[in-house]
Amino acid sequence: ALFAGKVGSLALEHRTTDKRASDGEDAVRLLEAFGSLALVDDLRAALPAERADLRRLLDAIRGSGLAAQSRVSGYAADPLRLEEACEQLLDELSPTA
Repeated sequence: ALFAGKVGSLALEHRTTDKRASDGEDAVRLLEAFGSLALVDDLRAALPAERADLRRLLDAIRGSGLAAQSRVSGYAADPLRLEEACEQLLDELSPTA
């Protein structure tokens, strides 16, 4: 749920650049620490609409966006690994999964 909150925060227009970068770094660190399957398992309790919202936001941001936001905060992450993890998350969050 924390991952979903961090991804959702990236879409808020009123967030400062620094805060957005910090949220991106937090999302990346959570993804790296727990992996996409653990995050999906945590999201199983979410309502279908909440899962759909996260999927839509993550689809717009993708791994490259998360990597870019974390770089702004000074945290370098492997963009290819993030892209793969995001693809796995998107697959798992799809309505047919």
